[in-house]
Amino acid sequence: MYSGLINNRDYYERNRSLVFSASVPVNRLESKYEFILGYHLQHQDALNKTILQKPGADRLFQGSRNNIFASVDFSNTLKYPYSISAEEGRNISLTYRYYSGNTGSDIDSREYIASYAEHITVPLKNFRHHVFYFRLAGAMSEGVATLQQSFQIGGYPQQSEFPLRGYASRFATGKYIATGTLSYRFPISYILKGSGTKPFFLNKLHGAMFVDTGGAWDNNAGLSADRLRTGAGFEARLDVTLGYRLNITPAIGMAGGLDKGGRKSVYLTIYVDI
Repeated sequence: MYSGLINNRDYYERNRSLVFSASVPVNRLESKYEFILGYHLQHQDALNKTILQKPGADRLFQGSRNNIFASVDFSNTLKYPYSISAEEGRNISLTYRYYSGNTGSDIDSREYIASYAEHITVPLKNFRHHVFYFRLAGAMSEGVATLQQSFQIGGYPQQSEFPLRGYASRFATGKYIATGTLSYRFPISYILKGSGTKPFFLNKLHGAMFVDTGGAWDNNAGLSADRLRTGAGFEARLDVTLGYRLNITPAIGMAGGLDKGGRKSVYLTIYVDI
């Protein structure tokens, strides 16, 4: 869903995807690299019954956006048995996507995406396993412009590639995007219990207070203070092991936008690795 995309009305889209990829990990004692190459089959269709656009505007895109992508990921984060997340170290990711008729795409475009995240342990004796986390992410594209643009910002994690909690899903779009997150993570309770021999184990309950900020822009209007939005909130997270092997972290969050267009919301999401 794109919030207010066409004449201030929400636009609903069906997005079907299939990804083929291969990765080569390079592991060292306390760090690792991962090189990934893949092919992404993607098709977008409108779900709105009636679509009216202003003359001269970028056209709404429907069709194939198949692309070849390559990425390099680096991580040297450290996590311990009683950690609620990584406690030190960083994650760096670089991604390139190529769209053209040669890849089976209906548009020609290139996308460049980068992110940097840092984990810092709170250096106080009575605050064991408390962590400050910050993340910066940005992206740019070149090629054919569409109404949906290359990147969208807004919503909670899993709603958008660039979430911004406290705002509607994909409330802003652009050829360029920048986001930042600062959060404070802390343990609440170490449950460490299961029910008999059932393959369902409750590990740790923990929380996070966060501030998100970011903006999207294009060639016609650059990044300015009135385009930036900031949201803040809280999440309660529960580490769960399913089937003895799969570790997931369901979370319930409350967020509110602090700028124009912000709203209060309660959401559910699932993290796989935090």
